[in-house]
Amino acid sequence: MARDFVPTARYVIDSSVVTDYPVSMACWANADTLATSQTAMDLGSTLSGNGQRVFMNASGVNAESSQSGGTRVATTTAAPTTGTWHHIAGVFASATDRRAFLDGGNKGTSTDSRTWSADINRTLVASRLRSNTFSQTFDGRIAEVAIWDVALSDDDVASLAKGFRPTLIRPDRIVMYASLISDVFDYVGGNTMTLTGTANVAVHPRRIA
Repeated sequence: MARDFVPTARYVIDSSVVTDYPVSMACWANADTLATSQTAMDLGSTLSGNGQRVFMNASGVNAESSQSGGTRVATTTAAPTTGTWHHIAGVFASATDRRAFLDGGNKGTSTDSRTWSADINRTLVASRLRSNTFSQTFDGRIAEVAIWDVALSDDDVASLAKGFRPTLIRPDRIVMYASLISDVFDYVGGNTMTLTGTANVAVHPRRIA
């Protein structure tokens, strides 16, 4: 089963599972609203405004790099809809190469430079964390959360969007995976995921293997 997040709920791992580029983040997401930014996954910071995240809004799926001085965002060429399961992904290949994906395609890119910050120290599901403040939380359902320490290819992302389990895609480089089906646990990294708020069990999206 997936997890249905109320707007104040989140899962937090008390470290960043990746400490530099490249990084790829992907999950299935089904938002109840897109009127505001809905953060699905975030590598955030208790110390600063720096971070890397994947979020949805009415404009599309966004892969965002934040650093002192501003943010740089890649936005998909198509937009998600509420009440629908979508596969979303952000690939952060380098400081000057970020890509956003919706349902395995609709790729948007950004090449403006944003360096990785050493004070990124948390891994989050369903919330953004900047300067120890949680915001832009997710209202809706999330499942099949995964992070890799490599830049996934377009074909890799397309396979994920077909429903293949994340552990079948670049299994040598996946560093975090939580299906959110029953017990909430990082099956790859073994990290404890701490829940704040309410994230009830919900119907899971289709998954292959």
